Amino acid sequence: MPDYPQATSAWAVPGSFETTALSGIATGLTNGAPAYFYVVANGWGEVSPWSNIASATPTGNLPNPPLSLTATGGNLSIGLSWKQGLNDATYNVYRSTTNGGPYNTLVAQGLTTTGTIDTNVMVGTNYYYVVTAYNGPYGPSAYSNQACATPYVAVYPINIQPNPPFGFLPTPMTVAPWMADVEPVDTSEASDGPSGAISVNLAYGVAKFDSGPDLIIPNTLGPDISFGRMYRTATAAGNLSSPGLPPGWTHTWDYWMVPLTPGAWGAIQLVYPNGASEQIIPNVDGSGNLSLNSSGAPTFITLAGAPYVATGVPSATKGIWTQLALQHNGLAQEIFTVPSGDTVFRLQTKVLSNGSQINLHYTNPQNQGPAILTSLDNAPVGGSATSELNLAYSGGLLSTAVGTSTIAGTAVSNTRTYTYASGELAQVSYLNSTSPAEWAYSYTTVGGANYLQSASSTDPI
Repeated sequence: MPDYPQATSAWAVPGSFETTALSGIATGLTNGAPAYFYVVANGWGEVSPWSNIASATPTGNLPNPPLSLTATGGNLSIGLSWKQGLNDATYNVYRSTTNGGPYNTLVAQGLTTTGTIDTNVMVGTNYYYVVTAYNGPYGPSAYSNQACATPYVAVYPINIQPNPPFGFLPTPMTVAPWMADVEPVDTSEASDGPSGAISVNLAYGVAKFDSGPDLIIPNTLGPDISFGRMYRTATAAGNLSSPGLPPGWTHTWDYWMVPLTPGAWGAIQLVYPNGASEQIIPNVDGSGNLSLNSSGAPTFITLAGAPYVATGVPSATKGIWTQLALQHNGLAQEIFTVPSGDTVFRLQTKVLSNGSQINLHYTNPQNQGPAILTSLDNAPVGGSATSELNLAYSGGLLSTAVGTSTIAGTAVSNTRTYTYASGELAQVSYLNSTSPAEWAYSYTTVGGANYLQSASSTDPI
């Protein structure tokens, strides 16, 4: 007798049938498993030799391969979708990093939908996918077509509404400098260079670039006077900056206040150079008039723990202040007034603990809009002021910063030069040199706004 496969042959299973017809249907078979058949004839007590052997595979409810598999790279993920094949009920998804397989990695199994998202991926790696189908106990089907995609990291702008009406971020995503110790920040282990200038607020994901002072001016009357810049992504997203700098950039002396309820003695927002802000609120009586202390001065509610006491000089018009100030220990205080043509109170005088003063001067060429800082001078108690810092602008943007000090009776000046490309700060020079630049910056456009993409520094020559 010929040695035919027995494990799946029809004659290995009891249940052969007799028929007088020239055709028949075999039942009790296993879908997907080949079956082998032969026919013999019976008559007059005799049995004929075997016919030829024929084979077939019952399909029954065996699922067909899923159709039209597609893969789409996403942010740290790959999205997969396909169409249902005949008799498909559930699906398994496999992948490989090799074109054509083998597909040894099981991504998902038992899916009842025609799509899934693979998040267990590495950015920049090509992944090749196939899908198989099941129909209850029947399956798997053959593979679907192969689909390939590569995941990436998406960069999204911070969800901040640009151009806020009062000029500050309602949610600044940072804290005031006097609370900096409680801010969760990730910084580089590098102590200097571009990496050392970068930090990230872990609570909000806001990046800050602060390379330190551009100028440090010796001050015989108190602490040295410095001038520098910092960049924050949140500030850039709000399309905000210090007057005279591009979006995202603020300078060291950009402290200001803005009343929030014109025509009433309402809250006043204090804004810091890093974009943080807090409210100082004048105490009022039931008629909305200022509550005065025993000295006839208005009193304020300030943030708990604030290192100052707020004071102010009201005008005769309700809601209009002549001057605002923050009083610290001893004689130290910051005094704020409104420069000509401006609408906010800008830092006018910083009184040091010994009574000496740093005076800030502003200009407003059109006599409207934000005033720009042009110079700082330093004056002892009862003495004449000495110029310490002078800022020049070109096309409305800061072009040079010059610090002047007197050392052993000789005036010494140091200059930084700022250059721009397409309205963005592109380079900052070394002291007293224009080439090479100490700092160079490039930007990328995301969601219609420009964000700082890279900062590089060169070694001095």
